[in-house]
Amino acid sequence: MKKRLNCIIINLIVVFLIIILCECCLFTKEYFRLFDEINKQSISLNKTTNPLSLKQYIKKFCKTYREILNTEIKINKNFFRPLPSSYLQNKIQKKNPIILVGCSYTYGLALSENETFSYLLSKYTGRDVYNLGIGGRSPRTILYLMRENFNYTKTNLLKNNLNIEYIIYTYIPDHKRRLYVNLICNDIPCYKTIKKDNNKHLKFVNCNSLKKTYIYRNIMELVYRYKMHNTPKEMFDIFTLYIKEIHREIQSNFHFNNKKTKFVILVYDEEAIDDWNILKRDDIIVIRIKEDLNINISDKKYKLLDNHPNAKAWQDIVPALVKKLDL
Repeated sequence: MKKRLNCIIINLIVVFLIIILCECCLFTKEYFRLFDEINKQSISLNKTTNPLSLKQYIKKFCKTYREILNTEIKINKNFFRPLPSSYLQNKIQKKNPIILVGCSYTYGLALSENETFSYLLSKYTGRDVYNLGIGGRSPRTILYLMRENFNYTKTNLLKNNLNIEYIIYTYIPDHKRRLYVNLICNDIPCYKTIKKDNNKHLKFVNCNSLKKTYIYRNIMELVYRYKMHNTPKEMFDIFTLYIKEIHREIQSNFHFNNKKTKFVILVYDEEAIDDWNILKRDDIIVIRIKEDLNINISDKKYKLLDNHPNAKAWQDIVPALVKKLDL
């Protein structure tokens, strides 16, 4: 009996070590993918392009997993941009602040602080602009920030100042896919669709640790590629469900001068199936960069790695957006 128990324990240890090895290999693959993308553009981001020693690599691996296994998205813990207020010092703030939400486009991947969407918007409007963009995320994260994590967001980011006039979400088509599989940066929040009062709603469910691993993410990638049969319309329908829930939370939680905060979708890029009229009927403001701002964002002069916006893109978009919204 004792021999059998020892055998089981040894097998469990072996399996555990194999899992750790696989996780380490997938982490390495992800790290070097980003490393290659940055080097292609000759960009230096906080010395991330410098080779890591084995000790530094292990520390980075452990730190990444501490963040992944933390179920709360905490301000300044997941690489939010700081408030760009250096040029606003000694100025009287007469306008209400703005929150930006989205993925790496909003965050400003590979851009210096004074080249980002948030910095330029703050500069052109004279407002405080809070950049809550997190690379690789989807509307699922935005809903989490506005609903489940709202008290933390209010206390630590907004400092109880809820006079937010606009919340602007930068949309790209890949956000629809990310609602089905969470492959990049571990989009931690999980929701399931429920019916209430004959309407569909999204209910938050705690995500177990397995779903936060690189192994699970890669398995889900395979599932997505070979098993998913959702039509583009079905994917857009799920996307609109999330957006309507986000809008509902914004209307419940944010106010300025006894008025409702305005929710804006800035459509950076889109697909033919995207029907924005569905959201416009709910008083969501939709601004399409190509049609409404007359900027051909598909032009190469506006692109960085992975088609991310470069400094010139935001330099052209922001003034046009400020004029369009009368910010």
